[in-house]
Amino acid sequence: MQKRLEKLRISDAHNVEGLAHVWYERDIAPKYKRPEAVERAIRRHIKPVIGKLPIEVVRPVHIDEVLTRIVAAGAPTVANDVRRYLLRMFHFAVKRKWIDANPAYGFDVAGR
Repeated sequence: MQKRLEKLRISDAHNVEGLAHVWYERDIAPKYKRPEAVERAIRRHIKPVIGKLPIEVVRPVHIDEVLTRIVAAGAPTVANDVRRYLLRMFHFAVKRKWIDANPAYGFDVAGR
């Protein structure tokens, strides 16, 4: 039963929104004291911009778009948090061999 549930979750991870959900449920919700902050960042900043993209087509330019929008709105601290979440979320996908490379790798503080 557990393996079947895991396979269903993996099949949901074909786009960024699905990846975010699987990563959140597996790595964030059970470990963070206040996981709602991560969920809010995903919902407000990641899903609207790249949520529907298949994970294998996400490139650094897409990550830059997410971070640039946040910085332009005057929230560089939030951009740093989202950068860190994107890096860890796509690292999660690389470890599971769903993608070959992490598109969020290489971004500095505040999306630069």
